[in-house]
Amino acid sequence: MPKSVFLPRYAEIKRTKHINDLVRHLYDPERWPLDIDAHFSKLSGNALALAMDVLESHGRGDPEFRRYAEALTLAS
Repeated sequence: MPKSVFLPRYAEIKRTKHINDLVRHLYDPERWPLDIDAHFSKLSGNALALAMDVLESHGRGDPEFRRYAEALTLAS
């Protein structure tokens, strides 16, 4: 399994609202609805690359994604 994006970029992920919104939605879309197409259309450069990495992490079942998402939703 590839290295999790949540390990080397944890601080950046934690402070980035659009990534946290995406993580919440991917973890529990009924509780945290988000228009993915509109969300991604607003992003560019590093922000888009990070969002794609998070989406990929979720898609491959990265345990670090789950850990982060659970902590994030408990804090919300």
